[in-house]
Order: sequence, then structure tokens, then C-alpha cells
Amino acid sequence: MLNLFLKASPTRSPELIIWSACIGIIVALIFAFVIRKVQGDFVSRLLNGGAADSSSALSLEQVKSSRIIKAFLKDGSGLRQVVSRTEDNRYFIAEEHRDKASCLFKGNMKWYFLPLFAILIVALSYVITLLIPYML
Repeated sequence: MLNLFLKASPTRSPELIIWSACIGIIVALIFAFVIRKVQGDFVSRLLNGGAADSSSALSLEQVKSSRIIKAFLKDGSGLRQVVSRTEDNRYFIAEEHRDKASCLFKGNMKWYFLPLFAILIVALSYVITLLIPYML
């Protein structure tokens, strides 16, 4: 099935393109789910920690978040639309942003869809590669 590099034929190039796209889509799906999971965990910890204003804001150490969350907390990012920062680099979610934060980042991760999407993409790629010789 994935014997793409053994023989050179006109049908191998489209197969290679299809399998490369398949792998790229699966990697992108995994990346998107991991990013959303990291952001969702951070927002959940802020909401559960009671960080509702600058006086109750929590530092990254208090929230026990991963180091990668710093990249998502840059100005202008999607996460910063709901998370506010104090001068001493502590974070909170203002009351007017709590509903938006809950909708965007908390509790809507459906991890069981990731393997289903991956299987669907692989199956579709396999069917397409089987049909390529008949289409050329």
C-alpha cells in the first residue's frame, strides 16, 4: 500500500501527493487539538482558581501551566482576547469575558473525534489511490 518509492510509474506521483496530504492533514489535526487542549486547561485553571480580577490574578506557576502557554499569551492572540494580564505578569479572566472563555476554550474538546477523523482520512486516501489507475 505505502510502497510509493519502489517503482517509478505515472500513477505513483498522484499517490504520493495524496498520501502526503493525508499525513499533513492528520498532523495538522493533532496539532490543533493539542493547542486547544493546552489553552483549555489554562483557561479552566484560571476559572477554577477564582482569577476574576487583577487582585485575584494568578501567575503561571500558581496555575501550574506548561511553558508553551507563554507563546499563546502574546498580545493579539486569541487567548489574550479573554485572558487579561497584570503588570507583574499574573493572569485573570474578567467577569465580562468568562462566558466567552468557557465557550471557546473550556469543556468542548471531543478527543474521540481525532482517531475517527484520522481513520476516515486514511480510508479515503486509500480508496482514492486504488481508483487512480482507473482514472488515468
